[in-house]
Amino acid sequence: MAFSGQTPGLGLPQWIGTDKLEREDFNGSFLILDKAIDGKQATLVSGTNIRTVNGTTLLGSGNITVGGGSGTSPVERVIGFTADCHVRLTPGENHSEAIQVEINRVAGAGGGAGSRGKLILRAGRYIIDSPINMHTIVMEGEGNSTILDFTNLTGNQSVFQDNYVGEGVAIFKNMSLESETDYPTSSTGKIRSVRRTLIIDNVNIRGGGSGIQIGQTTQSPHNNVITNCTIDVPTNGISISANNEINNNIIANNKINCTNVPINIKGNDNLITGNICGEASGSYSAAGIICIGNNNRISDNLLIWCSSTTAIGNIALGSATATNPYSYNNTVSGNVVLRGNTGISLNRAERNTIVGNSLYNGNQHAIYLNFSSQNTIVGNYCESYNGTGIYSTNSVMLTICSNTVLYSATNIDVSGGNTHMISGNNVFAYSYDSTQYSIRIGAGVTDSFVTGNNIIGKAVTNSSGNTTNTILNNKHLNTAQGW
Repeated sequence: MAFSGQTPGLGLPQWIGTDKLEREDFNGSFLILDKAIDGKQATLVSGTNIRTVNGTTLLGSGNITVGGGSGTSPVERVIGFTADCHVRLTPGENHSEAIQVEINRVAGAGGGAGSRGKLILRAGRYIIDSPINMHTIVMEGEGNSTILDFTNLTGNQSVFQDNYVGEGVAIFKNMSLESETDYPTSSTGKIRSVRRTLIIDNVNIRGGGSGIQIGQTTQSPHNNVITNCTIDVPTNGISISANNEINNNIIANNKINCTNVPINIKGNDNLITGNICGEASGSYSAAGIICIGNNNRISDNLLIWCSSTTAIGNIALGSATATNPYSYNNTVSGNVVLRGNTGISLNRAERNTIVGNSLYNGNQHAIYLNFSSQNTIVGNYCESYNGTGIYSTNSVMLTICSNTVLYSATNIDVSGGNTHMISGNNVFAYSYDSTQYSIRIGAGVTDSFVTGNNIIGKAVTNSSGNTTNTILNNKHLNTAQGW
């Protein structure tokens, strides 16, 4: 049968409308169609018959920037033990090298400047046998289901360290760092940052050595944020310290159990709030929160068994070994301290405010001031200390007002210094006829006022020779005469 030509590309007949079609005419056309379909490429499916680049599909419009390009889009890599990972690992093997390769890949994207992306660790146990250099990336896990196990990490090493890289930000989120051994053996910290800023949220740290260490000698990375972590280690919990101050840090809502110092910070304008610090075994930690610096706020923390000496309290401002006053304008408020030796200590710390704290059942002093002048002690509750409720030595111009101090061997004791104001306090002994001091003004105190206090127990004692002090309008309970 005649036809009027062929379709371009396929060679199918173009029939004339008046022609009569026969079966054999169709057979030839179907054969041509079958051959054309067989040669056609299958539909593209990302990750199946077309590869991805750094986890990004090649399908669609627009440009994709790969490592070394000039783009700024962050790169995200996923590794783990499941099929949906870009890099699939084998359980039981060491994973340090694979993790480091992927960290380097993410950090190197777009030139490596700043925080360049994220490495996601799927749920599982990752075995770490060598330290990991974080560069500037985010590392994120799936809560406590992502465990970095460095049981095989030996020697005096940290799990994460950044000793030899430039400044930047490293983020650790939703993961566990665990070790059944005593490595690292010193206080270097399982997370250690020398140069960069850390953001650490919801990380569980357990095992040997210390928890988190930020700063070293002249390296002072500022603006660190450590929140919602659980740290259970034998030495130090969180240490932020260098020769220079490390400033503008936030340490909030962490639970820290250790035998040395849960939180140790040297710097200015820091916030330490909502933390629970203690030694679960009931033995003493060396201290709870040590803060050396200015304009810091320590508020609403709970400290248990965190003072092993008189001079260093559960909360300690300043340094007993400093030659000059060092810590200024700090606020310590709303904290609860249970047991230990001293509750709150100030050593060579001036112009600080200690307000609204509750301190119970210690072996030495609830609030202790040594060479610490112009401080305001107001609205605190101090109960049952074997030494003194509020004790000051070698300090001047103290304001001690509106505190409740009771059931201590001596409730308020001020020795040395001048120009103190002690007023409006409730000072209660166990009984009205107690021979223990309620308020004692020691030898050498001058030009001070003790006025408007409510006292159960022994009346105000002003040591002989203190002729320039004013003792006025204090109320003393007597069972026969009342107040």
